[in-house]
Amino acid sequence: TNGNILYGGFSDIYKSTGIVPSGDPNVNDNANWVSLNTGLGEKPKFIALANHPTDPTKQRIITIGDVTGIIRKSVDETTWSTVAPPAGVTFNSVYWSRNSDTMIATARGYNAASKVFFSTNAGNTWSNISDNMPNIIMQNVTIYEGTDTVFVSTELGVYFARLSPAGGLLSPQALGWAKFGTGLPNVKVADVEISYAKKQMFIATFGRGVWMIDLKASPLPISNILFTYNNYNADHYSLVWKIDALDVMKTTLQKSTDGINFSTVESFLDGAKLYQPSYVVAKESGTVYYRLHYTNGAGNTLYSQTIALRNGKAAMKVSAYPNPTRNYLNVSSDFRMSAVRIASITGIQLTYSQPHNNFYTFDMSLLPIGTYVVQVWDADGNMTSVKVVRD
Repeated sequence: TNGNILYGGFSDIYKSTGIVPSGDPNVNDNANWVSLNTGLGEKPKFIALANHPTDPTKQRIITIGDVTGIIRKSVDETTWSTVAPPAGVTFNSVYWSRNSDTMIATARGYNAASKVFFSTNAGNTWSNISDNMPNIIMQNVTIYEGTDTVFVSTELGVYFARLSPAGGLLSPQALGWAKFGTGLPNVKVADVEISYAKKQMFIATFGRGVWMIDLKASPLPISNILFTYNNYNADHYSLVWKIDALDVMKTTLQKSTDGINFSTVESFLDGAKLYQPSYVVAKESGTVYYRLHYTNGAGNTLYSQTIALRNGKAAMKVSAYPNPTRNYLNVSSDFRMSAVRIASITGIQLTYSQPHNNFYTFDMSLLPIGTYVVQVWDADGNMTSVKVVRD
């Protein structure tokens, strides 16, 4: 917020309040560097700044030590306290929201169950939102302030997900974590920054330069668009969507064969623009991409996530039994199941697993009596859903 104020990581975190030229080309300028005395006890590996709520000359700061991974935070650049990550987890980056006590953190190392964590109280407690994030190295994380979208830079590009309105969980309207954007090589992305003035995101890669993506035109997941699909029969998929907005002027379904260049399939008005229980599309050879966008009363175009339909196989056959059940539910498939998700009938995720075989069992007695949806993905990303009853 102030270009004259600099923060640097040396033996500790230091702050400069402005450069005073020495006037002598042989003498260094005076940058007025002052230690903030974080109490790290080691060189900082990571520094993140967040707006101070009242003082524009200060920042809220969180920092991570280079060797031990100790985390220290300050709300005023003077008083420091330690942030404890979940047991057995070492963080390598933390994003502290500019406008709240929300924090998102990424973990070091290769641990499939320990990738991304969420806090609503500035790191006092954490929720694991790793979900289906691949077991690759996490680098940095940022929240797209003003939206429910989180971006994580990894050793293989940038991933995104959406948070539920209550926070701490991934939104049921999106299928967990997914690659963001197209055309980026699968390289390490060390850092990610967002320009809010231009609505652009910039990333720094290892060996492939700096890249930019326009967030205004990209298919960012929007919290009030549900867009998903099911196997309709052996030859067709059914696309399903629901838009929770009052000012929708027109909804358009788009299709692409490369995930970049989209053409219009059909535009909808009246009730169909808000809700479509089943829009049937043919299965085609190769991979076909679909996305949905709507135009609101202000003239803005908002996009859903992009769905990739890989149609090289016949429809996956999934059985869930016994149905109804009071205890264990068995899920079997004629294809290897890469993921199984059980959700409420309203779409709230209750459990997620990656069995990587043809059989999965879940104890339904843990859930209240009611109707649930079991969603199963094969290795090619095709999804089939089955309704089950817990009696």
